[in-house]
Amino acid sequence: MLLVMFISFKIIYKISTTMAAYASVRHVFYFYTVRAFVFCMYSLITGMPIRYIASGKMSDLISFQTTCIFVIVLFIILQKFSVTTSRIQALFRNTDQVLFVTTMKLSLGFYLTIVSFGGRYTANDQWFTLMYLFTCIVVMGVAAIVVANSVRSCEALEYEKQTVALQKQLDMQVKHYKSYQVYTQSFREFRHDYKNTLSTINTLLRKNDYETAIHILDEMGVQMSDGLTTHPTYSNYGLLDAIMQEFANTCTNDGITFECTLYWDETIKLTELEIVRIFTNLLKNAYEAALLLPKEQRFVTVKSKLRDHWIDVMISNRFDGIYHEDLESTKTTDKGSRGLGFKIVRKTIEQLGGVTTWSVDDDVFKVVMNFPREHPVES
Repeated sequence: MLLVMFISFKIIYKISTTMAAYASVRHVFYFYTVRAFVFCMYSLITGMPIRYIASGKMSDLISFQTTCIFVIVLFIILQKFSVTTSRIQALFRNTDQVLFVTTMKLSLGFYLTIVSFGGRYTANDQWFTLMYLFTCIVVMGVAAIVVANSVRSCEALEYEKQTVALQKQLDMQVKHYKSYQVYTQSFREFRHDYKNTLSTINTLLRKNDYETAIHILDEMGVQMSDGLTTHPTYSNYGLLDAIMQEFANTCTNDGITFECTLYWDETIKLTELEIVRIFTNLLKNAYEAALLLPKEQRFVTVKSKLRDHWIDVMISNRFDGIYHEDLESTKTTDKGSRGLGFKIVRKTIEQLGGVTTWSVDDDVFKVVMNFPREHPVES
């Protein structure tokens, strides 16, 4: 039964091996433990030994009717009060915890199976029924504790990731603010020197000393252009400009050519944290892929385009030509959660009502995000 369900989940729903194993073990485990619990209760009520119930015609009635009803009720209770959809999704995003829960439930199921064989060798049927009932309760309790702890661990891990993302966001905005401070200070110095120089030039012009005034103007142009700190603007939205500024600094340190012209509409219904998650995930993918190339071949570009009720954003980078269809990324899959950036982005944008696609053009990997916005382009 377990193997049949595993193959069915794998073929019908086209899910990963880990998820198919979890789903099949979960359903079989609950059915088997509830079935054992029903057998025990029926044995205590009627006084009939469990081995007779399991081997007789009553087994069909109890197994496939009463047990199914109890399992359905149990699923409804768990989904409503304990393992809700949002909590189980948090568990599914952590493959290690899914494997742990699957292994524990499979082990507990085998343990309960071994205990059930004891009914054939004990002379005291009532004692075995009570012991078997106690074992069922313990097994279900341990399974519930395992699932609850795994879900809490996943939620805590996601909360920690969100906290780290917020810390990075704050750090980027602080650096962005400091860069503007440098720019502002440089502009103040320029304005101070400019006023003093204009006063001098005005005096020279009144004295008809044109050659000296022209010479000062030439010198002023050279000095001011060299001394004035420029602040590149990558986006009209402050948060995205801070993200791109931070990424540009990282690219400069590692010899990656970075170009960005990103327009953003604040009517797009994304939180600041979601914006950070989307762009940092994709930029991290592009950065890590570009690092695998020689310095003269590295580049990352970010461009945007307005279309009526949409904003299209394209992030492209050169890579080594190796990518994985299942993870949809130009990164390898040998280190933890690497390669999951595109999946996280696609899920976030699809929840918004947008579309995310990727393509490969020779040695350039491109990700296009279509964000819906409320107002069309003004003509």
